[in-house]
Amino acid sequence: FQFYRTNPLDPSTVSAGPLNAIYQSERGFLWIGSEGHGVNYFHPDNNLFSVIHLPFDLLNKVNVSWARSMAIDQKGDYWFGYGGLLLQQNASTLQYSYYVNEPKKVQLHNASVRSVVADRENNIWIGTAGGMNRLTSKRKMEFLDERDSLPKTFIWKIFLDSRNVLWVGARD
Repeated sequence: FQFYRTNPLDPSTVSAGPLNAIYQSERGFLWIGSEGHGVNYFHPDNNLFSVIHLPFDLLNKVNVSWARSMAIDQKGDYWFGYGGLLLQQNASTLQYSYYVNEPKKVQLHNASVRSVVADRENNIWIGTAGGMNRLTSKRKMEFLDERDSLPKTFIWKIFLDSRNVLWVGARD
């Protein structure tokens, strides 16, 4: 085992924990979510960490910066599931867009995003504390429920296997 610890004097170390999600890209890079300290990006060849923090304007909007899940879509864009929103960041321009629930604009079953998966057709599957959403490749948000044979329940984890089968781990 190799241990990586936070060193507040060295910005190339892993951020403070708890660390609660790990995602590995096809290129072998690791993305590690932390509760309150952003998303860690780990480059295994040079053994350095970088931290991507939730943009300040969004942090003030949702007041929750727990990074719980990550995915990279077919275009190479990054998707981060936080405790208060779903964030999409363009890999080239680093511009971002987000999905969050507001009083007059509900964009997700629940703003507490627990799992994010990008499938081969570039749909984004979003597991929340209140059900499953699918953002289609045409960027239309769908609210999946009993009509889709999927109850509105706490979705802990979504996984896409090597046969392109989607697996869902839920409370019920």
